[in-house]
Amino acid sequence: MKDSSPKLSLRALEAHAGEHPDLLIRLKGISESLVAGDPSGALSTFIAFSRALRQHSSFEEESLLPVYAALGATPRTGHPEYFLDEHRKIEIELDAVGSDLKGLSPGSASPTEVVELVERLGRFRNLLDHHFRREDTILFPKLREALS
Repeated sequence: MKDSSPKLSLRALEAHAGEHPDLLIRLKGISESLVAGDPSGALSTFIAFSRALRQHSSFEEESLLPVYAALGATPRTGHPEYFLDEHRKIEIELDAVGSDLKGLSPGSASPTEVVELVERLGRFRNLLDHHFRREDTILFPKLREALS
């Protein structure tokens, strides 16, 4: 089934899917800055990461998920609402991490605070990785099929 939507092309889908590794690398950079004792660097890396991740999610919500929903016959674990719910969970955690990072100041962060934040970033990475894997195995293949 071909999709004639002018909003989405196979090229745009592939470019979007290719953002996942870069986003995970950016997220890792936040932890690396914290461990290196550079909370300012961690915050600036987080701001760039947050902006990129929010743009990524917006594109999915505005361009991918409407086309995906219109295709119908989604697998039980692949309803469009599930992806939207995951986006909300990701946004909540993203805001919490940002708040924690903004609370750190150079030289004043205790080792315990740094370890707790790095652990939180690890849990956030797991959430994001799980979401990306669901997109890579459910959402993107169905859209590729429709756009080919």
